[in-house]
Amino acid sequence: MESNQPNIEQFLSNSSFVKWVKEPDDVSNEFWNNWLLNNPDKKETFDLAKSIIQNLAYKHQYHLDKQELDAMFESIKSTVAQNSETEKLHTISIFKNNIKRFWWVAASVVIGIIYSFQTEFTKERLMTSVLTLGNKQFYGANPGERIKVILPDGSIVTLQGGSSITYNSDFQDSIRKVELNGQAFFEVVKNPQKPFVVQSKHLRTRVLGTSFSVNDFEKDVTGKVAVRTGKVSMSVVENHQSEILTPSKMGVWHEAQKQIEVSSFDLKSEVAWKDNILYFSKEDMPSVLSKIEAWYGVKITVDSSLKLKGRYSGEFYDESLENVLTGVGFTSGFDFEINGKEVRITPNH
Repeated sequence: MESNQPNIEQFLSNSSFVKWVKEPDDVSNEFWNNWLLNNPDKKETFDLAKSIIQNLAYKHQYHLDKQELDAMFESIKSTVAQNSETEKLHTISIFKNNIKRFWWVAASVVIGIIYSFQTEFTKERLMTSVLTLGNKQFYGANPGERIKVILPDGSIVTLQGGSSITYNSDFQDSIRKVELNGQAFFEVVKNPQKPFVVQSKHLRTRVLGTSFSVNDFEKDVTGKVAVRTGKVSMSVVENHQSEILTPSKMGVWHEAQKQIEVSSFDLKSEVAWKDNILYFSKEDMPSVLSKIEAWYGVKITVDSSLKLKGRYSGEFYDESLENVLTGVGFTSGFDFEINGKEVRITPNH
């Protein structure tokens, strides 16, 4: 029987795993440590992939063109395929005994991930498989990423950067439940016999079949649901207050006021991000820069001598960080310097 457990290639190609090794935090530590506890037979492969990525973190000068990256990626796939029918210990032995040769092949996969992230990190990615923890599936979008996830029932979730979802891999319960931390747009396949429920920090959102957006990060003190089509029941976890939302209506829960505020909303402002559009509508500059930080996964520092005033409106489709800053800076009167993931905003001379 063919195993559905991850091999070395899948570990190295998994952006969540790579990010955890290079930038661990409490949430990712808990997830991957629990995964390893539930999959002890994969420890050697797990540790080898982790070691490769850790070593790569100290390498700074790699200049490979796309043809070289593609060739190396095909090489690792070929290596893994050739050994897929051998015993596990023999496979691990091959990797260990040929680590110098394998290093360049495996490293190219991680370099490819980094290269793709740096040059095309505004593009959304279609995700169709993921590592599992028991019967749970977990997807996370790194800062600067937008990814699509196809659920077991065919529903589609678009995740904003810094967001994650967890759900049962079979959807066999009486409800289709998805746990969300962050922002996501849901396009739900209609099934009257199985309601679709999104559970987040503040809210429980229940639908039969519709399209809507939920924005509810663990760190935030508000949570909101915006409906594009269909009808949505929005309820508050804390006090069970609820509202029925119809198309073009948005419900916002304020933790301080302990109430849901329902209003109409600008559709593009709430859901343009899922189509890779960075959209601003009469926003002050701190809000604009904060949104750019989250969109591209960068840290922006403003020179203390610069006073940013006024509001900005505009939209950018699938644009690079440099082009967005050029556009905003032209109308707002600032220059900028980009150094990796650090951006410095300076007065326009």
